[in-house]
Amino acid sequence: MRLIRIVDQKLEEYVCVVLLSLLTILLCAQVFMRFVMGTGLSWGEELSRFVFVWLMYLAASLGVRRKGHIRVTTFVDFLPQRMRRIVSIISDILWLIFSIWIVILSIGMLKVMFQYPQLSPALLINTAWAYLIIPISFGMMGFRLLQLYYQEFKERRGGNVDVPRKK
Repeated sequence: MRLIRIVDQKLEEYVCVVLLSLLTILLCAQVFMRFVMGTGLSWGEELSRFVFVWLMYLAASLGVRRKGHIRVTTFVDFLPQRMRRIVSIISDILWLIFSIWIVILSIGMLKVMFQYPQLSPALLINTAWAYLIIPISFGMMGFRLLQLYYQEFKERRGGNVDVPRKK
């Protein structure tokens, strides 16, 4: 049970730390090879790009869990408190629908990409592996959004929930 709680509360953070560390090592190695050794790693730039894309998509899921995404609230701030809450719920429902839609579309895209592979120029791997993060991250964003509403529901009912919240 403890492992499940750690995965639930820290998965994105741990994976983002590993990816950011890998990205830093790759970029430093690339700079060293170019400017000190006079040559570059043929695969370093491409792998750095793939790692960066995965890092950003996973960080978006982490942002949902921490309620850290930017919202334009200029108009909403002029509304009464009850209306703000209603507008917030509607925008989150639209966000959830969008996330589900992206998951569905990206799974269809990945099926085609795995059926007709296109190899990346330097790494010679199927580019579908780079795009695999799209349904994963949007699925995680949708899950985290539902999780936040579940936490809020339980808190209003007086229950105790171990879902992290913004401080």
